Amino acid sequence: MGLTRLKLAALAAATAIGLFAHVDASQAQSDYPNKPITIIVPRSAGGGIDQLARLLAPIWEKELGAHFVIENAEGAGGAIAIAEAERLPADGYTILCFSPPAEYVLQLQGRFGSGSVSDWQMIGATNSDPGAVAVPPDSPFKTFNDILAASKGGKRLSVATIGRTTGSALSAMVYQSTFGVKWGIVPFDGGGDMTTALIGGHTDFGIRQGGMYDLHPAKLRIVAVAADQRIAELPDVPTIKEVTGKDIVYSAFRGFAIKKGTPPEIIKKLQDTFAKAAQSPEIANKQFQVTGFRYQFLDAVQFQKEADKQAKVAEQYKDEILGK
Repeated sequence: MGLTRLKLAALAAATAIGLFAHVDASQAQSDYPNKPITIIVPRSAGGGIDQLARLLAPIWEKELGAHFVIENAEGAGGAIAIAEAERLPADGYTILCFSPPAEYVLQLQGRFGSGSVSDWQMIGATNSDPGAVAVPPDSPFKTFNDILAASKGGKRLSVATIGRTTGSALSAMVYQSTFGVKWGIVPFDGGGDMTTALIGGHTDFGIRQGGMYDLHPAKLRIVAVAADQRIAELPDVPTIKEVTGKDIVYSAFRGFAIKKGTPPEIIKKLQDTFAKAAQSPEIANKQFQVTGFRYQFLDAVQFQKEADKQAKVAEQYKDEILGK
């Protein structure tokens, strides 16, 4: 009898613990957010995605009712930031900046932390930027064809990129493969560092998606864009297809993601408040002027579709990425 009573008591205690745990979890979700939310940026301060996060955060704060903290965890092409975000709980208080195909490139290299890209749920994005090729203001290269001609003539040119695992670096690989040239890639931790070096003439040219349009032509010259047609921000700049005949079109999409396993109610709350903040006049009308990145709102579904397209490009150039 005594043993039976002990078993019943233990069962009752376990049930109570489970019930209280469920109540606590439900309470935490209903009270969300009740502490600051951290946005982890995988680039140095001053770079494009860092500027986007800092521009959006105050507007998102108003919609969500929580304070946002920006944490820069640059280095290793974004792997440091991913590792930092991975170790934190899936409770909605850690948001990771996402800029495909950087994350897919890291995964191909076996450097995407202990998990995979599929462990992350998209929140949304506010940016779409066609790739651009730019030169210092006093460069002897007037066109993209001038760069190709010099490369094919035996001159070893240096190209500035953002890291070795980003869309910027992958673009350089695409160009080298397409046109049969070889460049010396000079990676920088962030877009701000890269652009400053390019303006200073420390590399022959640079490749980046956005973040340079507003500097043309006073501080640097953009010689081509990888778009299907000329873009409104750079009406005097030809497309890659116009100058080479090769139909190279690609863009960068910069946004935010949350770890899967986060309660669905919290994910939806983040997505809904992000959508309101991202489509507000403060972002829609001012993003380009403040950051130099073209504005385009993408909800979670749209952002995922674009990320999947970027993954296919990364897979296509897997051998180049892995140095084979």
